[in-house]
Amino acid sequence: MSILVRFKFRTPKKNKKGEHQIPQGDRSLYIQLRINGTPSPSMYASGVKVNPKEWDQKKQQQIGRSNLAEQNNTRLKAIEGEHKEIMNRMISLGKTPTARSVKSEWLNGITPQPTVLQLYDKYLQDIEDLKGTEQAKAKGTIGAWERGRNHLQLFIRCRGKVADIELSEINVAWAREYHKWLMKHEQLEEGKEKQNADTANKYLSFVRTVLDRAVESGHAEYNALDKLVIKGQKPKPVYFLEDIHLKKLKELPLDEENDFLRDWVLLACYTGLDYPDLAAFALDPDSFIVTTFTGKKKIVTGRMKTDIESQIPLLNAVPDILAKYNNQIPIVPADRINKWLRIIRGLIGFKEKTMSLKICRKTAGALFLNEGYSLEVVQKILGHARIATTQRYYVKIIDKRVDREMDRVGVEFA
Repeated sequence: MSILVRFKFRTPKKNKKGEHQIPQGDRSLYIQLRINGTPSPSMYASGVKVNPKEWDQKKQQQIGRSNLAEQNNTRLKAIEGEHKEIMNRMISLGKTPTARSVKSEWLNGITPQPTVLQLYDKYLQDIEDLKGTEQAKAKGTIGAWERGRNHLQLFIRCRGKVADIELSEINVAWAREYHKWLMKHEQLEEGKEKQNADTANKYLSFVRTVLDRAVESGHAEYNALDKLVIKGQKPKPVYFLEDIHLKKLKELPLDEENDFLRDWVLLACYTGLDYPDLAAFALDPDSFIVTTFTGKKKIVTGRMKTDIESQIPLLNAVPDILAKYNNQIPIVPADRINKWLRIIRGLIGFKEKTMSLKICRKTAGALFLNEGYSLEVVQKILGHARIATTQRYYVKIIDKRVDREMDRVGVEFA
């Protein structure tokens, strides 16, 4: 499939004497488009004006080094690229581009939305860019995402004999078909004849995550898979520190170095901030603290992971901890804190297999819920994109709150 985008001036109209009337000054450049040698029905305006004396038809550019010449040449290159992008996108979606259809889409100003695999690739690139940072994904996780991309591409090709699909084509029915295909298709994984349910669920969850990113970036109004529930899907258990664990942690007799690490853990538990956000807060706490019109204080920040705003009530313990370090607690790497947490896990009676800063973040949500904050407010505190995430994390606490409200309000009002 070939495409040729050329720019030229229209032939001036003739006067009564049969002579061409050549206008003075700048003139509009028109686009002459050919796909596979077939031209569009007519030329159409590019929106770029150039003085014919400064136009090189062979090189397809404005002569000179002026800022205007540079701007015009840059725009003409962009127009050529836009036409090629429209054509390539049509091909990837299984459509046959023509000079007429490409011209129509370009003239109508339709901004090509990224396709599903393009969004997936963007997410993979974002993961790659995190290497060497505190948010870096494990090598095995990156490998799973890459395999998921290959499976998705194969499914798209098998299903519709196209190279890619648009976001609008994804819905719950599509997802169930993809899940079924993952379960039945042979030899997707080396050494495995077929996928098991958990693995198929994982690859489907990757698509849901990519759609979340599409919503965050404005390419979609909502996640079409938000309400998808796969039977047999096993939710991961969610752990957080109970009051007894925090009490034991605060009472541990520690030397100065370990007390310093404990303070970092407590800050994570009392704010619910991810480590990168917590580190940014620790460097300059005052720049994140806002006073409400009632005189209360809260931490306001955008999560680095999702850019979703978090508004966290400032618990009294937070400024008390910071005051020990003149409001500038020294930064400590996350892996050092996580290593320390694994060491003291048994000392505070935390019986789960792992203990990390992520558990400290979830602890904050539990603290605020137990103090009577609503689920919607805790969602805002933690910066969750979906309230379903908050509900899944704290379902046990919500059950306890129902019992507590029954005791407080009673059941005799009906």
